[in-house]
Amino acid sequence: VSSLNVQLRKELDLFASLVHCFNLKGLPTRHENVDIVVIRENTEGEYAGLEHEVVPGVVESLKVITKFCSERIAKYAFEYAYLNNRKKVTAVHKANIMKLADGLFLESCREVAKKYPGI
Repeated sequence: VSSLNVQLRKELDLFASLVHCFNLKGLPTRHENVDIVVIRENTEGEYAGLEHEVVPGVVESLKVITKFCSERIAKYAFEYAYLNNRKKVTAVHKANIMKLADGLFLESCREVAKKYPGI
């Protein structure tokens, strides 16, 4: 049974989560001039919801990554950067460990990046 959030994401295809992190004027913080936008894919990876208990106390979770969704979230991030005058897009991945799944994601991001030479 999935949560209402997960059901809405799937039903409405809400594939992108965008969080803008920045300093609030007048509020002292450890770091100054923070201005980061985090964009996450909402429907794949650990959000696929494919898990089962192999034996009591041992659970397996499947991380599903597709080229389609990887390219879609990369394009979303680059379009956001382009439309909002951002200078950089960083893909966060574990391709060094998850060579196939995160490797596909990283390669998809690199392919999309070629279409945005100014970023």
